[in-house]
Amino acid sequence: MSAELSKQIHDVLSCICLERRIVVATGRPLEEARKSEVIDLLDPNLRCDDLPMYPLEAASAFGMLYNGNEILICGGNGQVDCYILGKDVIQTNLIMERNWAVGIALDDTKLLITGGRDIKNNSYVAGTTEIVSPGKPTISGPTLPFPSVSHCLTKINETTLFLSGGFRPEIGAENATYFYFLDTQTWIPGPDMVNVRGDHACTAYRDLKDQQVIMVAGGYQNPFNEENVRNSTEILDLSTNSWTLGKFNFITNDILKQSQTFFRP
Repeated sequence: MSAELSKQIHDVLSCICLERRIVVATGRPLEEARKSEVIDLLDPNLRCDDLPMYPLEAASAFGMLYNGNEILICGGNGQVDCYILGKDVIQTNLIMERNWAVGIALDDTKLLITGGRDIKNNSYVAGTTEIVSPGKPTISGPTLPFPSVSHCLTKINETTLFLSGGFRPEIGAENATYFYFLDTQTWIPGPDMVNVRGDHACTAYRDLKDQQVIMVAGGYQNPFNEENVRNSTEILDLSTNSWTLGKFNFITNDILKQSQTFFRP
């Protein structure tokens, strides 16, 4: 790697690697997909200039902050290659093509990729998962509790993941939820959401009462018509295992979708 490129990557990481900042990469329109940008949750005027271009035009990719100081991006739009942003060398490959899949970091070095559909072969891979780590062979991961595309995954703590909603092939949107325990590799059913939804966003956080909760937001109820829940939220109180509708709506009419990859340091 040249000294100039090393300095560029160092400057970029100095800009993005703060807890309050999010890197947005890939997505649609495809002609803009190679560009990346940084959002600072406290400073709307922040700019990280000269971010490296991603080597592929990809939508619906997934990624993570790798090893605390690099950004790993995999798949999307029929791609199976994985790259580290700023390094145009393939780091590893997915086992199979996945569109509308969902990825989540298991730790600083491993990315779990779940569900999706292989458009080229017109087949669903929706019940399968794989675990990606740069420089190592990709391995099969746990089987999902039900075949799904465009669901949402969030990490509650270091040992527990939470899956919500998504679309089941030939059935439609789901309101089912599951907890996944990494230490025992088991799925346990959670409480059903109030609404069926897929292509939504989700996150785990502590509310103003210091209670750990999960929020789901936006998405579709059915991908084939105009029914949607795009302007709504639901909150799961983990202390009572019960859902309530959020007390606010989005001020925009735009559909909240996961057409881009979000990295959270």
